[in-house]
Amino acid sequence: MIQKIKNKLQKRVEARTKDLEIAKEEVEQILANILLPILITSKKRRVILYANKYAEQQYEKNLDEIIGSGVDSLYTVKGHHQHIRDAIEKYGFIENVEEEFITSKGKEFTGLLSVKPIMYKNEEAYLGMVTDITKQKKMENEIRENHINIKRSIQCASLIQSTIIPPEGIMTPFFREHFITWIPKDTVGGDIWLFNELRDKDECLLFFIDCTGHGVSGAFVTMIVKSIEQEIVSNIKKHTEFEINPAIIMSHFNRTMKTLLKQKTKDSLSNVGWDGGIIYYHKKKKILKFAGAETPLFYVTKDGDFHMIKGDRYSVGYKRCEADYKYKETIIDVESGMKFFCTTDGYLDQNGGEKDFPFGKKRFGNIIKENYKKPMKELQSVFIQELDKYESMVENNDRNDDITLIGFTI
Repeated sequence: MIQKIKNKLQKRVEARTKDLEIAKEEVEQILANILLPILITSKKRRVILYANKYAEQQYEKNLDEIIGSGVDSLYTVKGHHQHIRDAIEKYGFIENVEEEFITSKGKEFTGLLSVKPIMYKNEEAYLGMVTDITKQKKMENEIRENHINIKRSIQCASLIQSTIIPPEGIMTPFFREHFITWIPKDTVGGDIWLFNELRDKDECLLFFIDCTGHGVSGAFVTMIVKSIEQEIVSNIKKHTEFEINPAIIMSHFNRTMKTLLKQKTKDSLSNVGWDGGIIYYHKKKKILKFAGAETPLFYVTKDGDFHMIKGDRYSVGYKRCEADYKYKETIIDVESGMKFFCTTDGYLDQNGGEKDFPFGKKRFGNIIKENYKKPMKELQSVFIQELDKYESMVENNDRNDDITLIGFTI
């Protein structure tokens, strides 16, 4: 009876051993076909118990040389192994820890090390995998270096662009109060504002312009705009008899840009231009003239009457715009206390609110109607706060364009 039980138990043990051997073979077969170097090392003896074929290339030895050798004779970690063992003791495993490795033959590489404690052939062991990321790190370093160089170039471009933006105080002799908000979406931008005193201390010219694109591409166009503006202002100063008309200036801008950018045919490669406005103001004559390209001008009288002058529904430049297009001029007889506001579409088109819609002209106008009695500097803060509040109603809402906002009091 006892013998029968012993025989039965022995058969069970043999069957179980066979099952374990089959399971071990299956596991090792899986490890052998993983497309990354795999090592199993004895925890106590620090001897390699198993290696798959992909370890041969990594460590420049064949399997017979690898299996049975000590871990330290196969490769070393720059520094020491102790911090790896300490991390495993603390966390139970390590995953994708970046280390610098040197093989026994002097090959150096950067790898991601993952180690997990296991039992292998009834012995405490570590299952380890090192993924060689040397090429990726090289590419990463090259990308980082390129990024640094590009960032430096853009920062240099920003310094250049800032030199063509007038100092804010330049408008002080012409207006009782004023403010300027100029915020490029990126380090450089496609928005630009320009201001010039003309033939005497009583007349001036203000441009607020939104060029195609933002960032570097937009900034390139602003430099073209600045060069044309300089030529226009120079010609005006030479001809004292010339009656200044913003609409004619805008038409000249349109023709010149299309010529410079070779936009005479629909097949032209360049398709850039700008939207914006030009304001001429004569302080002594109390006259303000305006021309707009897809851009309005807002103003409020000292009694609070609100007005919006629509610009032409026609841009400046671009292939689609006719070179001989004639823009319209609006003349306003101004009086002390009137307040004017001009903005590029970066403010009006910024999305936000409960429905993630653009801010729009109506909300912009309401800010003016409700706050026009405030000093200009306070009004500037209100505009910024209202837009920030509107933007923040949409989670992770990024600014989508450059912003130029100008206000002045007669």
